[in-house]
Amino acid sequence: MRQKTAAEGRTLRVRRDAAARSRTVAVLISSLLTVIPLLAEGGAAAPGAANPWLQFAPFVLIATMAYFVFVVPQRAKQRRFEQMIAGLKENDHVVTSGGIHGVVTNVQRDAGRLTIRIDDTTGAKLRVSLWAIDSVVGDDPPEKTA
Repeated sequence: MRQKTAAEGRTLRVRRDAAARSRTVAVLISSLLTVIPLLAEGGAAAPGAANPWLQFAPFVLIATMAYFVFVVPQRAKQRRFEQMIAGLKENDHVVTSGGIHGVVTNVQRDAGRLTIRIDDTTGAKLRVSLWAIDSVVGDDPPEKTA
């Protein structure tokens, strides 16, 4: 049986987290849709005159939920990516967004690119943008599985 690489483990973990987050959003929205009509019915001062603040409550709740479900995790992901890029150094093993594995040979932060060696025998190198780096595998070469 083939062992999972670190990148595959991270990918599976991200997919599980995204699935759990979408289930949580679905549960919150369904509970809001059941609670809001109950709130709107109770406590009306006069028939036909609903509290105007109560009418805006669903929009405020949905906007707040959307912020915490979409914006906050994206900011955290961006912060982790920026830390990963800031910590890149020579001899780090990286994987690009296209799936190319290589070893960092040169980092040009001012130009926003780096050079990776993709083949040790021929010395083939690629120059890629910093944003194309998907993950840093580690300083050790990947283990060979039989």
